[in-house]
Order: sequence, then C-alpha cells, then structure tokens
Amino acid sequence: MNPQSSHTGSSPKTPVNPFNVTAGLLRNDIRLLPSLLLLLSFCAIAEALVAPTLWLTAADHIIQLAVMSIVVMRWRNRLQTGASSYIRLTTVAFRIFGIGLFLRLIVTIPKLLVLASQDPLHPSRNTLPLVLAMGALALASVWCVRMYFYYVVAGFVGGTWREIVARALRMHRQAPAAAIRALAAPLAISVLAVALFTLPYPDGRSLIWTTLASASQSIFWLLSTYTGLGFALCLFDSADWRAAGLEAYSLERLQTIETQGRSKLAGMLTPRSALKFAVLTTLTLIFITIRLTTEPPVVQIEVVRVVAADKAVHIELKATDNAFRFSSFKLPLVSLRSASGYPVSTDLTKASMNSDKNELLFEIPAIKTTAISLYLTFSTNRSKQDLEALEDLWLWYGSQPLAQIRKDFFSAP
Repeated sequence: MNPQSSHTGSSPKTPVNPFNVTAGLLRNDIRLLPSLLLLLSFCAIAEALVAPTLWLTAADHIIQLAVMSIVVMRWRNRLQTGASSYIRLTTVAFRIFGIGLFLRLIVTIPKLLVLASQDPLHPSRNTLPLVLAMGALALASVWCVRMYFYYVVAGFVGGTWREIVARALRMHRQAPAAAIRALAAPLAISVLAVALFTLPYPDGRSLIWTTLASASQSIFWLLSTYTGLGFALCLFDSADWRAAGLEAYSLERLQTIETQGRSKLAGMLTPRSALKFAVLTTLTLIFITIRLTTEPPVVQIEVVRVVAADKAVHIELKATDNAFRFSSFKLPLVSLRSASGYPVSTDLTKASMNSDKNELLFEIPAIKTTAISLYLTFSTNRSKQDLEALEDLWLWYGSQPLAQIRKDFFSAP
C-alpha cells in the first residue's frame, strides 16, 4: 500500500508525500543536523585514528539509538502544540534501546558466524558454514526491515513491548515496500559519499581522507532516521494518532511540514534518485579499482629468501614504509608473475608477519614501526624443479612489478 494514502477512519484522507514530509523535517532541523552528524561520526573517526575495537563498535550502536530517540521525541513534542505528553522520555529511550539492541544483535551474530566460517587456508571447508551463516543473516535483515518503524511507534504511540512490535509489524504489512523506499536514498547517498572521499587516495595512505570516508557512513544513520520518521507519520492511522494524543489537526500538521519540504531535497530522497546515486557510485568504484591496481605502492620491498616446493612458493620479504607505516599496503594485490605480467600464481594462501603463524592477512595491522618482515606463501600448479628453473619470475603488486626473484634467491627449506 502506498503510504501516502494509508490513513483510515477519522485520520487524514488527503495523500501526503512521505519524501516531502521528510524534507520538511530536515529543513526544520537544519541547525541541529551538523551536531547530530558529528555525534554519529564520533566512533567512525575514532576507529580511523586508532584501531577498531569492540568498545567503539558498541558505543557506535548506542549513539545511533540515542540519535533516533532524540529526533523522535523532539518531533513528538513539536507536534503536541501545547498538550502535555504522557510518555516519559526515559521510557521511550528504554524501549528504543531495548528493541534496537536486540535487532542489532540478531544481525551481528550471523555476521560473526560468516567471518568465523571462513578458512582461507582450506577454502573447501567454507561452503556449508558460509551458506548457513548467510541464510541467518538474510533472515535477520528481513526482520530488521519489517521492524523498521519501531522507534517512531515507541516515541509517538508508546505502549508495552508487545504493542510496539505489533504496531511496527502492522505498518510493514500495510506498506511492505515503505521501509525499502525509505532506506534506498540514505544508503545510496552514504555509499557515494564514502566512495568520493576514498577517491583521492584509494589505498588509504592519507589519514585525513580515510577519516572523512569513515565519517561519511554516519550520513546513512542520520538520513534513515528522518526518512523512517517521515514515512511512519504518513502511515499512522486514526488509532495511532489517537493513541499518541495527537489526532486533532494531524492532517494540517503533516500538510504544513509537507509544504515546507517541497523542494529538490525531497526529490533527492526518492528511490529514483537513489538509483542515480548508485550509478555514480558504481562509476566511482570502477575508477577507484583502476587506480588501486595500477598505482605503485609506496612500500619498498626486498626479497630475503625464497623456498620452492611442489605446488607452492614460500617467500620472506623485508618491507619498509617510512611515510604511511603500511596503511596503504593491501596484501591480496601481491602476486607472482613474469616480467610481462603472465601469472605464475595469484593464489596467496599465507600472509603473515610471523614465520610460525599460519594466517592470511589482508592488510598490515596498525603499527608504529616502519620496517617489517613478511612471510608469504603462494600455491601454484608447478613442481619444485620447474619453479627453481624459472629465470623470469617477479613479485607484482596489482599491475606493477615490485621485485625480481632471481634464481640465486632460492634456498633449501
């Protein structure tokens, strides 16, 4: 059902455009938005400056839920027009935090299972655990979409836990596509912003641009909070407005906000605009990928030792990066090729800073030193004798040759 015509009974009959309503909400809160955006960006900025931690992840979720509570209660108070609220702010926050943390938990657990199910050293073992974990993640995501408007219900209508969940699910049944339509533009705008801030230095060598790219993720949480609020207000029926104590003049209030929001901003929040943003993002990502694979790394590489075996090559490297401390070095881009670029092995099965540790690092962890040892293992279909006989073997990074592996580098295991 179209949310523009969802009101029944004594509720508004005139269609109200949810995108205009959302734009009106944003325009009225224009002075508040920078503060909310900075608050939402805090943990992302902290993770870019230091290392991601469980505490920062937890704090990020709490801040997101706090912003949702602030926005919802702010607009409930503004729509009351003098009437006193019987819903306590602490009760609203408690309900929003409780349901919100539960929804985040049911999504986080499958994500952790997806990561835990991956064994890069034994890919054949990944299939079944990965399928089960991805299925659980998909199911959890569906439930999050179905419950998307819960925070607006908690803030405006209130009620018990069961009543809030029931009303949120009823709104989803009433307009099954509403949540997707509300989320499309915030997601597309946020991803485009991240891509644009990544573009100047796609390998992550610039701390400033990397931090801006991380902070841009907060755009999604801010915009989706307002689009969810705008859609929910348009989906409220007479029973919801009556339960919120705001039934009188509800149409006039929505129409006033909608009129204030009739602008290009409302057009930018539609799924059609989201598609345009997605196309721009795709083009930007293609350009980023080209730059990432064609630009030479700033890391200086010295081949220390090479050990050939049947179907594998073990390489010890000394790496130096005085400028960026390896923040821009992506290990999956390392491969073995001929001088002309013909692949000998692109299958990196081990990448570690410890010779005794059997792991596959995708990037170098944040460190203070500028020189490290790297231990790489490549799988190949060649025998030990064939590998040792190669006179044209190079270590490549993306599309750039790094160092030649001469025959005299090979040594016994």
